[in-house]
Amino acid sequence: GSSPARTTAIAGMLVLCASIAFMFERQARAAGPSRSSKIIRIGGIGSMVYASLTFTPMHDLMVTISLIFFMIAVLALLQALYASRKIGFLVAGCGCLVLLIASATIYYTEQYDFALPWAQRASFAVFTAWLVSLDFRVPRLRPGKNEKEFEK
Repeated sequence: GSSPARTTAIAGMLVLCASIAFMFERQARAAGPSRSSKIIRIGGIGSMVYASLTFTPMHDLMVTISLIFFMIAVLALLQALYASRKIGFLVAGCGCLVLLIASATIYYTEQYDFALPWAQRASFAVFTAWLVSLDFRVPRLRPGKNEKEFEK
């Protein structure tokens, strides 16, 4: 049978994926009605749906599909940050992306695979921190509210 730790790990992964999907939804709304908004929403939520299935026997396929969706969402988010001149978040996001690409390179090439668990943890941590900080710092437009009210 499966260990109690596996059940806890799966539950934790599902909560993490749902939380990140929610943050992508909020960032898509922050981008306003645009092509980028749709790409952020579909890519971000899609990536987390597939990431939440990595505990299944189709782990490798789910990782690959999730990674593709995630990269598309992040590139759209970076483009939106560039367009809105949020250069600090843009640079930080590019740094996160470099770490993700390094982690994916280790995963797919199987070179330096001893570093994979730490590269994956670091990538998860920095992207989560980046998305959370974006969620707190980037103003959102709300119907019926003045845009200036949310800018800091």
